Parts: sequence; C-alpha cells; structure tokens
Amino acid sequence: MRGGGEFVIFDLIRPEPGDPFNKQFYFKLDRGEHIRNEQELLELFHSSDGFHEPEAEILKAHKFGIEVMDLVMLRARRRPFE
Repeated sequence: MRGGGEFVIFDLIRPEPGDPFNKQFYFKLDRGEHIRNEQELLELFHSSDGFHEPEAEILKAHKFGIEVMDLVMLRARRRPFE
C-alpha cells in the first residue's frame, strides 16, 4: 500500500458565544455531540503522526440570504509510509 494522498472533510463549526442568534439556533438543531471549532479540528491533525500540513478554510452557509452557520473544509496530507 502506498502512502501519501489527501484527507478532506466538511464539517459544521461550533459557533462562538457572541455569534448571532441564527447561528446558535442552527447549531442547537444539529444532533452531533462532538462539534468542534476550527482550532480544535486543526489540533486533531497536528497531534497525529499520520498527517501533516493541515489547512482549514471557513465556508459561510446561507438560508434565504441570512448567514446561518459556518462550515470548515479541512484538508490534511497523509504522511508517506516509510
């Protein structure tokens, strides 16, 4: 099996306490128990020996023209096998 490759996920980001009500509302509707913020997601990959160069990009989701939640696109490269 070869090493290398790229891992990509899209996930909801936990809103910060000062974020608008609409973001808090949509967050409460989600049933996930382990929703993280951007920094916590990046730390998962920084702490892993299997990945390097993690990057995150924030995407804004809108409904009826109102920003309702933030999503993260997280990309990390798989370390080559030695």
